[in-house]
Amino acid sequence: MAKFHVYKDEKGNYRWRLQSDNNKFVADSSLGYRSKYECIKAIKSIQKSITKAEISKATEEIII
Repeated sequence: MAKFHVYKDEKGNYRWRLQSDNNKFVADSSLGYRSKYECIKAIKSIQKSITKAEISKATEEIII
């Protein structure tokens, strides 16, 4: 099961990371939160809205 991890960054702000079923981190917060409560509130908001997320089409092809 995927897990959110909450941690403190070097500036003392709280951040989250999302770890997938295969134990790799697949997403993280771009913002630092002043309190653990604010960070967890953001996670709960993500959990609530993710079920409604759509996959958008790529606007251009990327060749590697």
